[in-house]
Amino acid sequence: MSGIIQARCSLLLGGTLLLAATVVAGCDGSAGDQDRDEVAALDPDSLKISLEAAEQYLVGGNLNEAEAIGRRMVEAAPKSMESHELLGRILIARAIGLRDAGQLEAAREQWKRASQQYERVVRLAPESAGLHQSAGEVAQMAGRTGLAIELYRRAGELDPADPRPALYESQLLLTDRQFAEARAAVARVLAIESDQPHALATLAVIEMEQGNWTAAKDTIARARAELADDLGIRTIQSRIHRLSGDPERGLELLLALPESSRAGESVTEEIASCWTALGRPEEAAVAWERCDGMRGPRSGLLSINAAEAWLAADRPEEALAWIERAELAGIDAERTQSLRDRLAR
Repeated sequence: MSGIIQARCSLLLGGTLLLAATVVAGCDGSAGDQDRDEVAALDPDSLKISLEAAEQYLVGGNLNEAEAIGRRMVEAAPKSMESHELLGRILIARAIGLRDAGQLEAAREQWKRASQQYERVVRLAPESAGLHQSAGEVAQMAGRTGLAIELYRRAGELDPADPRPALYESQLLLTDRQFAEARAAVARVLAIESDQPHALATLAVIEMEQGNWTAAKDTIARARAELADDLGIRTIQSRIHRLSGDPERGLELLLALPESSRAGESVTEEIASCWTALGRPEEAAVAWERCDGMRGPRSGLLSINAAEAWLAADRPEEALAWIERAELAGIDAERTQSLRDRLAR
């Protein structure tokens, strides 16, 4: 995955399925041609200095200052792809922050704004495969499935030797349950790199979703043979065993990992699912309590998971403690109230 979102938007392999501003006046062509020509001729050294300053604010987490500079740059240099791309990355950072804070609706709106910004970026760089790939990732996070597929396909056309666009397309089509189209996209990846492990893992999930359990297990074994230490692929293997009726084997695969690896969110989710399938919701709750994310910005959402597991285990005191933690972390009242209502039954 490109550096723009890193592994956050992997709907398949990251265990998830990765950021309210207004559209900048003039970015869509509203400024007059004369004004555009005059502004675009600004001293490139001054523009570079401003972009570097905004980048430093972004890296340092000061998104307000970064966005203020970014918006001034796209107004001052509307033809500067670098300015538009920087503003897009700032909007992504905001969306990720909102998502991790549990403000899901606000995060969705912010992803849409980021996606719209990246549409401007690719218009300014129509021959850049990398930027089309990045724009596709952002569109995917914004829920703009059709646009994301178009952008991935264009990225693949611009760089036919890169397997990433077809891989991302296949995972998006899989999520949308377009299995035949997803298979075709995987085939394009494997035509470029015959043993690409993430493509094999994607194919294994397609087989799983269609109930082809032997093919699913054989294919995910091939993927693990190519990339044995990949936690995402190992987690998919566990999921295939669990859903095929063998949650004990799925659990064995993950409990064999070092404690630090088991504490990652996607691995924790699968461990908890295996314990639940085995009729041990209290163990699922303990797994959530030990998740690394409990100490980060997603602690509120993970606290909800722990509370739900304790409710399933009929342990109301523990459930209430995690509901209160979720509330302290800023989870919206409607969601926590539904859990409190279950406690009262």
